[in-house]
Amino acid sequence: MPLRGTNILSGMGPQKVDGWVNANFGLRSMWRNNGTNDLLRRLVANGFAPMVTQWMQDPSISRIAHWRVVRGYDDAASVFYVNDPMLGNMVPLSYEWFQNNWQSFSYRYMVIYDPKDEALLKAIIGDDWNDTHMRKNFYERTKADAYTQNSSAAWLAYGEAAYGYGLFGEAVSAFERGMALGSVQGVFTLRSSYPQALRALGRQTDADAMQKRLSTSATSPTVASAPDPFALYLAFAREHTGDEAQLVP
Repeated sequence: MPLRGTNILSGMGPQKVDGWVNANFGLRSMWRNNGTNDLLRRLVANGFAPMVTQWMQDPSISRIAHWRVVRGYDDAASVFYVNDPMLGNMVPLSYEWFQNNWQSFSYRYMVIYDPKDEALLKAIIGDDWNDTHMRKNFYERTKADAYTQNSSAAWLAYGEAAYGYGLFGEAVSAFERGMALGSVQGVFTLRSSYPQALRALGRQTDADAMQKRLSTSATSPTVASAPDPFALYLAFAREHTGDEAQLVP
């Protein structure tokens, strides 16, 4: 509530959490896209309680997305156990369901942790701790998935990854394909990334039209974000160096 405000329809991203938990509790927070089921199992096994952004229920039933906390897992049953603010505690979700209903939100996860545990957390997350590396890994993964799965969610994830990696033309093409294949109602990240990708390409009129078109795709205007400055930096660096190996955080 202190971060989100009093509007119960207001969306809430992970960007402001770190400063708040640090100032109030002496804790830290990190978030990334490109999460996997295996990563979540390793985090839980080492005492962390990762949060993920997913569909609350199957999107054919309800297109409400929110955060839930992963509290446990059972490999024998192939299920995660989650604490969900609307469905209750220790709700079982199959690994397959979990993965499928995470995809539309870029496999985003967040971990709130004690600073003394940061070395362990970094070791578990590995290469994706570096934001540049994560963006590249996420882009390569989702591009392959889009062409293999050819689903709306897969193409939207590819669009988000391409946008975050500064490949704005690819992002727009992927978003167009994702929207053509299915409903984007409730996929709140699209409200920011698609128009911003168009603006980065100099297509201001198209961006404004898309912003208006997507204005009813989620319940809250607070999730429409400013341009991703690191994506713009990556695009600039790629254009001026011609060598992705030179890209640094």
